[in-house]
Amino acid sequence: MLNFDYKSFSPFKKNFLIMSSGAFANFLIVFILTPVLTRIFSEEQFGVYYQYFSLATIISTIILGTYPVALVIPKLEREFLKLLKLVIALSIIGTLTLQIVILIAGDKFMAATNTENIGELIHLLPFSMFLICISQICNYSNIREALFKKNSSSMVVWSGSEKGSALLLSQILTPSAIGLVLANVVGNIARIFTLLSFSLVKKMRNVFSISNFEVFQKAREFIKYPTRVLPSTLISTFTSDLPLYLLVGKFGIAAVGFFGMARNLLNISYNLIGQALAPVYFKEAASLYVNDKARLKELTKSIFFKLLVISCLGFGLIFGFGDIIFKIFLGDEWLTAGKVAAIISVFYVFKIISSPFSNLFNVAHKEDQLLILQIVIAICRILGIYIGISTSHLLLAIAIYSFSSVIGYAFFLNSTFALLDINAIPLFIKSILIMAFIFGCFYLLRLLISNWFSYFQYDLLTI
Repeated sequence: MLNFDYKSFSPFKKNFLIMSSGAFANFLIVFILTPVLTRIFSEEQFGVYYQYFSLATIISTIILGTYPVALVIPKLEREFLKLLKLVIALSIIGTLTLQIVILIAGDKFMAATNTENIGELIHLLPFSMFLICISQICNYSNIREALFKKNSSSMVVWSGSEKGSALLLSQILTPSAIGLVLANVVGNIARIFTLLSFSLVKKMRNVFSISNFEVFQKAREFIKYPTRVLPSTLISTFTSDLPLYLLVGKFGIAAVGFFGMARNLLNISYNLIGQALAPVYFKEAASLYVNDKARLKELTKSIFFKLLVISCLGFGLIFGFGDIIFKIFLGDEWLTAGKVAAIISVFYVFKIISSPFSNLFNVAHKEDQLLILQIVIAICRILGIYIGISTSHLLLAIAIYSFSSVIGYAFFLNSTFALLDINAIPLFIKSILIMAFIFGCFYLLRLLISNWFSYFQYDLLTI
């Protein structure tokens, strides 16, 4: 991981730099190894992998009920231990339950989730889901202890070990989706060992001193997490992954591979900026919302505009040259994935500038409002993908899905600003002008170059 002298920075900037430096190191790993893997594994094999990983993530979210997020909140050690025992118990019970369901009705389970392409890999799903649960527990425990360096390092270890294992397995076994999934398992195991701290291991031992009745009381105290936060998180995750499940029926598993690869690479920037900032903003907002709301208001506006400009520059480049970048970077067969990336780059700008602020609803105890907003975003996404699929045109379907997602995020940002008494209209007008200018510059540059070189001809919606 990159090294910085953090001593001269404020705690907020220090923690953000720690998280973003890990995300940048992760970017370098992906940049180096992904082009190698895309020339070994096919888009169909990646499609199976993306469906598998999405399913494991969604199920782990359901099983944990988003209780790990609550680990950040308790100030007293014993209160934390009650929650810790709760999430560990949920992980074990959920894993065993899923294993039984798959053994009894695995085929029906895949049919119900439209993931028949996973095949025999379904039997590995409970173990993958358990690893994701444990990593989430460790992640939020570290946020509570401000161990951002561990969380940052874990991103690098996870990415490096996963992609390195995939490369190694491709040489040992015939390249297949099995190799990608097994590599993901190796990556998650490595991530957990990186996330684990000595203090957390010690605390895990102490959970035996907590009675089941205390755990039950704590579960009731934080009941808003499974009843309010979980539905909103689940709706957000599932509708974000919706194309992975619906595109396959109309366009085949290769289309899932194209969309998954485009989203996976754009997520690098999302993790580099938005997700790296989210836990740091969460911890800062939890303090400032009560003690200095005016300062939190200014911090939020500052973060918003900085994220807007940075994300517009990065995704504007993808909008103008995504197809060419993917073709050169990943190989000729991934040209369509580059066009998908160019299309969804518009909504990724809104995804990044929204990402740090969702935790503000938890801080303000407005979980009900967050749930309503996630339902609005979900409705926009569902309508978008269903209308898009009805056109029988892959790229047009994704374009409609992307546009509908933008509408949903606009509603979300408006409600976020309202929590801090910020007038959203001037911000939206300024944001649209900035985005239109930057994206327009990249679009005109592409058109200008295409007049000189036929290689750069711009035909975004042509497969």
